[in-house]
Amino acid sequence: MENCSNYKEYTELNVWLKSRELVNLIYQITTNFPQNEAFGLIIQMRRCAVSIPSNIAEGCGRNHSKDTLQFIYIARGSVYELETQTYISFDQKYINEETLNIVLDLISVNKKLINGFINYFQKKI
Repeated sequence: MENCSNYKEYTELNVWLKSRELVNLIYQITTNFPQNEAFGLIIQMRRCAVSIPSNIAEGCGRNHSKDTLQFIYIARGSVYELETQTYISFDQKYINEETLNIVLDLISVNKKLINGFINYFQKKI
């Protein structure tokens, strides 16, 4: 049986820490969205962002690499979903190009870290 806790606490993993950084950024930028998006894009983006570290944590709480991997895949899907929602936010002029690039840069970091985590656990199966 191998999982994240065999190596580090999940709260010490860079993949989890960077995903929390992304959550905080998304919460920050969505505070400036129009109020009519409160039950639309704002909630969608926030839920999506929160899903990333949550699924990493849940995966790390599993007893087998195969179980962990499934939750990491879900986290990766949420990153891609959030990326699309970020572009939509830009298209709707809720964020400017500078903010778009800041968010996309952090999304890119998250993608790389999650893909590395996936590769690591694929080798364990």
